Amino acid sequence: KNHTMRTKHGVFLKIPRASGNFTLIKLVTQFQYLGATVSYYNFERATALARIKASEKVSQQLHRWLHAQRSLNSHQKCRLWQQCVYACMRYGLITVGLTPFSVQQIFSASLRQLRRIHREPPHLYKTTHEEFLEQHQLAHPLLILRDLCLQADARDQARRAHLQADDILFRMPTVDYQQRCQVIDDFLLQNRNRRQDLEVLTPEAQHI
Repeated sequence: KNHTMRTKHGVFLKIPRASGNFTLIKLVTQFQYLGATVSYYNFERATALARIKASEKVSQQLHRWLHAQRSLNSHQKCRLWQQCVYACMRYGLITVGLTPFSVQQIFSASLRQLRRIHREPPHLYKTTHEEFLEQHQLAHPLLILRDLCLQADARDQARRAHLQADDILFRMPTVDYQQRCQVIDDFLLQNRNRRQDLEVLTPEAQHI
């Protein structure tokens, strides 16, 4: 308590100065730094939600090109989405890490935005997200993210191969890219199994 001060604006850490005054630093549970959410817990979840929110702002800025009927064709709109909106959404995710929740949120947000571009909401067209991607020959957002993980892994390995044994970079913790890929693979497998279960009719259903 001697080192903190509580005000109506929150709790602040008191940093003593040589002049005898204090510099106040607000204590928070999380904060944004370089596009990622810094926190002691659930930082992957918080970062994914923050990146989705940031991508929605970019989508709004590009509204006249992404959603106007007389601007670009659907193929051009999706390329613009991938280069600008999706790039913003996935920024920092590989470094921060992926969880089943964050992967699911990224997938849902991506398909929601892509379906809006094509004006094909699932409740009207009755197609799954995978069917939608296949019909329009669109790259799967999670497979794009997975490929980026593998590319980052290859770059890191190539860089480390050229470092001297006593290089300070070897003291840095390595990013577990394979774990990121495994989370994506598990989500895709669960989705595939879920679709297959829905397609299988029970004997009772076949006679209805």
